[in-house]
Amino acid sequence: MKKTLFLGMAFFGISLLYNATQTYGMEMSAESAEQKVFWERVQKGWGLWKNGDIEGFKAGFHKDYTFWSSSRRLPESKDAYTTRLFGLSLSSYKLDPVKICISGKLASVMYYWTFTCQYGLFSGRTTTIFMKQGGKWYAMAGMNASCSNPALCPNQ
Repeated sequence: MKKTLFLGMAFFGISLLYNATQTYGMEMSAESAEQKVFWERVQKGWGLWKNGDIEGFKAGFHKDYTFWSSSRRLPESKDAYTTRLFGLSLSSYKLDPVKICISGKLASVMYYWTFTCQYGLFSGRTTTIFMKQGGKWYAMAGMNASCSNPALCPNQ
């Protein structure tokens, strides 16, 4: 049970970041160059996770980044999230973008994911919020909902 909860929260954010060319929920056209930049960012983050590059992964996060997994009762900090995430040995993954919205200094990336690690196959969906600060985009917050594990709600 603890492994299942651990795995469910591990994803967003990954919250966040990187590596699929086939899309199902969203078509990215030539006019969506900004959207492509964010999708490539998400893909890159997943690649960094798979390759075990925790410092490279954390570099894309705001210092106040917060992640909330459907398997956790409360959100957690960037350090707690990345420590938990990098405790998994990611062997493969597939990402499918759903919606990318950009407005001023904020952007959101919503996507489905499936991955395998030492505990098996897992799937879910993630939303990552990016904020532009000092001319650079940082992941500010993320939330996932696991399709593999039920969500924990306040009264459970």
